[in-house]
Amino acid sequence: MNNKKQRSGVRIHRAEIEIKLSGRTDWWIKKAVRACFKKEKSAAVYDLDIIFVHDRYIRGLNREYLGKNNRTDVLCFPYNSGNTLQADMFISVDSCRRQAVSYGHTTLREILFVVVHGVLHLLGWEDRSPASRKKMWLRQEQILSATGVPG
Repeated sequence: MNNKKQRSGVRIHRAEIEIKLSGRTDWWIKKAVRACFKKEKSAAVYDLDIIFVHDRYIRGLNREYLGKNNRTDVLCFPYNSGNTLQADMFISVDSCRRQAVSYGHTTLREILFVVVHGVLHLLGWEDRSPASRKKMWLRQEQILSATGVPG
């Protein structure tokens, strides 16, 4: 019997994408992920890979796996293993930059909003209807507020 306590983890990959943000971007991302699990009262052990990509790449994933021929800001691919929530989360930096300008906040804040959105999907949240989308976005704002994210 293995009595080792499993640890949660987040790995961040930039796939040749330069993101000119605060030197603490990775720290903020990990803090946002932890806040999601805490606020959702989830004791799940998680093992997440967050991969930053361009629009063209995420559009290809969206077309191949979901049959949608358009770009999106985040796609999550869970592949749970035992008691561990494992997933790859792809985030379009291009979409985050555009959305940050559109919503009038920083790119860092938009990236964190999208990360929280992806984690909530992994925890079972849906946003297929206007009502569920509104509820999910409100929850994302609550979680981000709890992290103290700037801008």
